[in-house]
Amino acid sequence: MATRKSLFDCFSGKLGNVVLYTRFGKGFVRMCPTRVNNPRTELQMFYRARLRRVNTFYSAVRQTPLAEIWRIAAREVNTGANVLFNKMNIRAFNGEKGIFYDRLHFTAGSLPLAEEMRVRRLSEREVLLTWKNIAVLNKDRKWDRLLVIVMMENDLFDVILPKVPGSMRWDEEAVVCLPEGTKEVKYLYCAFVSGNWDKCSDNQFLEIPDSAESVR
Repeated sequence: MATRKSLFDCFSGKLGNVVLYTRFGKGFVRMCPTRVNNPRTELQMFYRARLRRVNTFYSAVRQTPLAEIWRIAAREVNTGANVLFNKMNIRAFNGEKGIFYDRLHFTAGSLPLAEEMRVRRLSEREVLLTWKNIAVLNKDRKWDRLLVIVMMENDLFDVILPKVPGSMRWDEEAVVCLPEGTKEVKYLYCAFVSGNWDKCSDNQFLEIPDSAESVR
């Protein structure tokens, strides 16, 4: 009568991309890691450069009050802050070639965005923001504070919480004073944050007009 024997009883070692081996009298199988013939293809290098840039961007954002916003937003979707940040911002970076500024996310969260947000330059250092509250808002949402991030031409940014009348969601407009010495400010990222910073909206991208007559 023939006796059936396990493959491990008669063979151990590599079989194609499978390794068979015996340990403590038991047989095991594991897959060999796939070899990459060229780990430095143009596409791979592009993705690595893009990941490096988004990680550098996150490191800078973590040094600002925005870090708490990302921590809370990540908790809402049960993930890590850096994971959520990378997921939302990775497509804004074009490897080593540049940034798609309209795809950057400085904030994230479940609060509603404003509608029809516009920016008009009043002077070299002042801009007027206007928006509409078309959606029905509860009492708490009416008092959400305006949060503004300004982006300069040299890729430096600054975080502004306007402390002037007209900086609440219900006001539907606000005059924002740009930081001194930042004539090169090109873009604004506007969001609304709750009074105790436990909730925030995603940001809206706006390009500042060059002249006081233009509206974006």
